[in-house]
Amino acid sequence: MVDPQQLEIRRVAEADFPTEYGHFRIHGFEGRKGRSREEAVALVMGDATAPEPLLVRVHSQCLTGDVFHSLRCDCRAQLELALETIAAEGR
Repeated sequence: MVDPQQLEIRRVAEADFPTEYGHFRIHGFEGRKGRSREEAVALVMGDATAPEPLLVRVHSQCLTGDVFHSLRCDCRAQLELALETIAAEGR
């Protein structure tokens, strides 16, 4: 029997994701715990399974900054810097 309070995460989608910083893959995930459900995505460049340390950026969604370029926050600038840095590393 599955514990209804156990967190279950599964990949639900994957696609090519070209950006101005280079070619990424986008992976869509769904997390469920009881009746709660959340979605998340991961952008991956290159071989993420190599044994060397991997650059990672955890970015919380910010509709006003990321989409509408609000000057009240620097969320979009932080995201763009992370994508540029990851692209420079190649993974």
